[in-house]
Parts: sequence; C-alpha cells; structure tokens
Amino acid sequence: MQVYGEEVDELVTAVPDLLGALSPRLGLCAWLRRLLYVGRCMPGFADAMSGAGEALTGQCRQAYRPLVDALSALVDANVAAGTITPGTTAEDVLVLLGPLWRVGADSEEGEGGEQGARAERLYDVLMRGLCPESGPRGQ
Repeated sequence: MQVYGEEVDELVTAVPDLLGALSPRLGLCAWLRRLLYVGRCMPGFADAMSGAGEALTGQCRQAYRPLVDALSALVDANVAAGTITPGTTAEDVLVLLGPLWRVGADSEEGEGGEQGARAERLYDVLMRGLCPESGPRGQ
C-alpha cells in the first residue's frame, strides 16, 4: 500500500470536502466511485487492499487504516442520516466493493468497454443495496 500513498492521501483528504458539499449518500457514492476507479485502473492497488484487509499488521495497517477511517466517516454520516442500516461498517463496504475491482481485470478493453459497463452496473446494484434510496448512478 505504501506505493499508492498519493491515491490513499487523495481519497482520505476528499472526505471532509465531500461531506461538506454533498449529502452523506452522494458523498459516499462519489468516494466509492473514485475508490472503484483507482482499484480498476491500478490492479496492484486492489490487490494491496485485499491483502491489507486480511492482514492488518505493521506497515500494511498504517497504509490501510486511513482508508478505513475515511470510509468509516462516510458510513457513519450515512447511518446518522438514516441512509445506511446501523451496524454497517467500512469493512463491510470494502468486502462488497472488492469483487468489482476484479470485473474484467484480465480484459484489455479498458474502462469504457463491456467489462467497464458491467462494473458500473454492479456498482449501481451495490449502492442501491447499501443505500436503498439511491437510484441509478447513486442519484
């Protein structure tokens, strides 16, 4: 995860701005969309996130924890707003998001192809389940 420090920093520092400018639901949608994009464009990042979730020790914990804390702030804001079921954790959300990083990972068509469209559809399904009031594209 240390290699992806810039991406982690961008995701972590975006949370206060998102919560200040958008509803908690839309802030979460925007943040998760960015996380999904980073993971799909940088397969090593997705692999590191998966590994970090399984072994939260030492350096891995230092790199992973800020992302979990950032996502926790977004999840907590949504719980307070009533858009996510109480008891949902950032780790729960990451487990749900994880498989989307792998959709089309072996494909050479890029984000704009069929697999990218599939990942977007599945992301929309995830968001409707996580935040039931979310419409298509997290609206």
